[in-house]
Amino acid sequence: MKKLTKTLKVVAINLALLAVLVEATSIATYFFQTGSFFYGHSTRKVVGLTVPAAATNEGSNQSATIQQLHPYFGFIDRVGMRRRFSFSQVTHISNNFGFGSTYSYPFKRQNPNQFIVGVFGGSVGQNYSIFEMERHILAAELKKLPALANKEIIILSFAVAAYKQPQQLIVLSYFLSIGQDLDLVVNIDGFNEVTLSSLNVRDGFDSSMPCSYVIVPLVRLASCSSSEEELQLTLDIIRNKKRLENSIKSIEASRFATEYLMSWIRAKFAQGRYRQELADLNRLRTVGTNSGQLNMQFPARPPPDEDRAFQEIVASWSASSLLMKQLLAQRNISYFEFIQPNQYHPTGRVFSKDERAIAIIESSNFRPGVLKGYPLLLAELAKLQQAGVNVQSAINVFDKVDGAVYEDDCCHYNERGNQVFGEFVASSIGQALRKDGRYAISVPLEK
Repeated sequence: MKKLTKTLKVVAINLALLAVLVEATSIATYFFQTGSFFYGHSTRKVVGLTVPAAATNEGSNQSATIQQLHPYFGFIDRVGMRRRFSFSQVTHISNNFGFGSTYSYPFKRQNPNQFIVGVFGGSVGQNYSIFEMERHILAAELKKLPALANKEIIILSFAVAAYKQPQQLIVLSYFLSIGQDLDLVVNIDGFNEVTLSSLNVRDGFDSSMPCSYVIVPLVRLASCSSSEEELQLTLDIIRNKKRLENSIKSIEASRFATEYLMSWIRAKFAQGRYRQELADLNRLRTVGTNSGQLNMQFPARPPPDEDRAFQEIVASWSASSLLMKQLLAQRNISYFEFIQPNQYHPTGRVFSKDERAIAIIESSNFRPGVLKGYPLLLAELAKLQQAGVNVQSAINVFDKVDGAVYEDDCCHYNERGNQVFGEFVASSIGQALRKDGRYAISVPLEK
């Protein structure tokens, strides 16, 4: 009995030493990753991990879960869909047209005191509109103008993830045709145009068509032509995304460094599986899409070489911008456009190790489109500005910002990034409107 007791004591001491050693190793790992002592803060830093945004990740499961085909726009968010954005304190619900708004569309002016702002674009434009609805950055800037000081500023979102020109132009034309009231339009674009359009070309689709990796799965789902392998992989992606989300929550709530490290390892594995499955699903979905297997007609044109493809993409973007401006000018509606900043376009921004681990993947399918397309977009700016379009580049807005601003490896901004970008947009619009005589005096705007 004494021998057994002595053995148990030795085992217990060794287990205790092992636990201390593992905990010490975990504390050292946390410090190496974050530069902070694990027990020095109540909240845990999450380094090198992110849940890719479903709305813009190539080959994502979003088509079957949050979007639907639309007869005019290509696709739209599901009506009544509930979403909580990373920076948001409230849940937002898609309206009767699938846009994130508390108002049904078309929204008609309820009284002369309302000033209606429409926001167009892709997911960054969508995030901007939701952030503005909650933080009122642009509204506060507009109220500094004498003519708008006492106005009720209404923000309406017409932006959907993966939209690219000419979808914004089509959406604008449609809503104007059914009586939508607008006083000012903000269009945030550039990234989707060069990345998603070039991916269309890569996959054998016309660059001007809606994003192929969104619309093709929707068409297949609608025509019940999805393969068993595709459906199974979609389910695996959904499960792996949930595992990744749960692991990140466990990291944030961990009480011990060992618990943190184990959760981090699980999350890192889940993230790798998730990204690989997204890539596999995209390859699977593009197989046979141009061999008559889809119950939808996509225009067929001889595929251009890369240089010619990007020239056509930028020309389409430029023409769509000019048409939006002209369409609105006829109705005395102000138009502003911003080329969104993106991490893959080199600027003066210096990325920290932590932000780089989240924001930049050298093998990203978005990176080539940005590197090739952004210089062409910027070269086109002067031409559009000379044609009277209020368009400007926002690519440098994060260059002097301390701390992380990107929240994923695509294009989206965290709370700090959305705040900085929102302030830039508001300031730019405010400065321009101060030169417009209509806003200099406190009288009702003529419509």
